[in-house]
Amino acid sequence: MTWTLLVEPQLRRGQRHWVVAPAHSRAEFTVANFGRTVYGRAPIRDGRLTTGPVGTPETVTGTVDLGAIDTAHARRDRDLRARRLLDLDRYPLMTFTADRIADLAGEWRVAGTARVRGRPLELICTVTRFVLGPNDTVRLLAHAVLDRREIGIRAPELMIGRYIAIELNVLLRPEAESD
Repeated sequence: MTWTLLVEPQLRRGQRHWVVAPAHSRAEFTVANFGRTVYGRAPIRDGRLTTGPVGTPETVTGTVDLGAIDTAHARRDRDLRARRLLDLDRYPLMTFTADRIADLAGEWRVAGTARVRGRPLELICTVTRFVLGPNDTVRLLAHAVLDRREIGIRAPELMIGRYIAIELNVLLRPEAESD
């Protein structure tokens, strides 16, 4: 599969922009905590995919609302708000802007800059699946791994694992034409 095949129906009608449908999209994560795996989720607030004239992706951006993080454990969620961890009162959002997009044998590597806790870091998302849906929607599944040390979270690895696995399940809709 190539990006061009993915967006071919939309290109025939001149479609070049897709936006995230927040109610139908989510970001989930896993991280080790005292030898156990902790699962959590946070809503995707917004995002956008833009393709060029021949159907290849040109830009990808997105925002995850970490301020609404949910691990199904109220105390842990409160702890994550602390300055020594995610500092969510000052930095409730995680943003991402791609600067390199490559098609690699049916997967796409979307590399760019994420901003977490006010700090920029390089993040590589691997897009493993695209599904064309009704009304020219696109379902995108992707994953990435974030090293918490790069965002300034210092804690023994026994307490909090070094790597945070991120899974994205995103529904993209054609952007409405402006009149």
